[in-house]
Amino acid sequence: MRLSSDPVIIDGKSLCEIVQKDKIQFIWAVLSGFKNYISEIPNELPFADGNRNFWIGCPKPQAKGADLEIVCWDSTCTLFIGANENISTKLRELYFDIKDLDQENKKRS
Repeated sequence: MRLSSDPVIIDGKSLCEIVQKDKIQFIWAVLSGFKNYISEIPNELPFADGNRNFWIGCPKPQAKGADLEIVCWDSTCTLFIGANENISTKLRELYFDIKDLDQENKKRS
């Protein structure tokens, strides 16, 4: 399956099925997670390519109302913006070399 470059709304279950079935790779993408279903795509779309806001301070999800954003950055890194402690802990268990973006940004400033 190939998703277009246009924004789409996909529920979590369907996204899991796509990723598991098609072994999909996102090169430049922002996946915004919402606790509640949304029926319309937000007016101001989140973006990855050229977004300098990731590298300063403590980044927050870009899409209005999003609880979490997974940012695929040029297929070389993945940013988890707004991940709660449970998600952060699980990610650290899976990936030993994961870095805390907020702490890395503090070092740069």
